[in-house]
Amino acid sequence: MQQEDLIICNDLDEIPETDFDVVPPNEYPMQAVDVTLKTTNDGTGKYINVQFEIVDGEQAGRKIFQMFNIKNKSAKAVQIGVGELKSWIKACGYEPSGQLLFSSVTALEGQVFVGKVGIQKQEGYDDKNTIKAFKSANGYVAPSEPQQSQGLQKTPQQAQTSQPDKVPAFLKKQAQ
Repeated sequence: MQQEDLIICNDLDEIPETDFDVVPPNEYPMQAVDVTLKTTNDGTGKYINVQFEIVDGEQAGRKIFQMFNIKNKSAKAVQIGVGELKSWIKACGYEPSGQLLFSSVTALEGQVFVGKVGIQKQEGYDDKNTIKAFKSANGYVAPSEPQQSQGLQKTPQQAQTSQPDKVPAFLKKQAQ
């Protein structure tokens, strides 16, 4: 039986080649587009895997993946992971305090912040991008307006005319 040939593209001349090189180190406006809770390979820990997307500029559309340790044999790994989560929350305009829930982290999807992107060297593997710092976007709005996350309350600058949402217990409105 002969298989029918499928047309994949009508004109390859119009399609740019794909480049999987790392994003050059710099600061980029970005947002989380996928937040997933995962179990470590040895089954003893948990981490939050986040897919971030650069939302503007020459690197727009490029993805950066970041893991945040939340349960690990190493207390230092957990301290670093949760500290990075706290920095991301603050960069999105919220003041974290008290208990941090996974649902509150997933509510950050679509919230624009500025990520300071660097390159991590890995022996035996290709270099990869990492977010070295999370910074406020200072009112930056992505070209395609991200959806407002449910359950988070904005800072006064972000709230403007919107109605306040219910705030998870770990978040407090930032002082003016």
